[in-house]
Amino acid sequence: MVREVDIFSPNHAELALFFPRPDDGTPLFDKRTVEQQARAFVPEPPSEGLSRPLCILIRCAEHGCFVLSSSPNAQQSAWLPPYHGSESSGVIDPTGAGNAFLGGAAMGYLEHRDFIKAAAYGSVAASFAVEVVGLPDIRRCDSRARLEEYMGRLELPGTGLISRS
Repeated sequence: MVREVDIFSPNHAELALFFPRPDDGTPLFDKRTVEQQARAFVPEPPSEGLSRPLCILIRCAEHGCFVLSSSPNAQQSAWLPPYHGSESSGVIDPTGAGNAFLGGAAMGYLEHRDFIKAAAYGSVAASFAVEVVGLPDIRRCDSRARLEEYMGRLELPGTGLISRS
């Protein structure tokens, strides 16, 4: 259980290392498995001793990310897609995407104190990292416009892009 940090963010492969690997042909990536494993780290409310919100934010590469948070009164979860979809030609090199995601998520959380918005910031930050080999030229990165466009995609009713439970 995560009690000493606000956000714990392994990628899906790192998360899986905390659990025995079933030898039943289960694929390396499975959304339901990621969700079950994440729930092992975040208590369901009401939870004794849970005085502040906690979150596990699983980075799942081309599958997007899974957010599971728990506060003293409620639990929230959501899958967010990556900024660049699987058919996108915008992905050149994934090197550094995880680190960029975490930096963006940290800024989003500091700005809004909302784990889902933090994950959206992270997805947008990672999108700049995957578009180039090496570091993105920040003078050419309109992060606010890209964030607004991405958030607009998430808020389209009936698209299934974001699911909260």
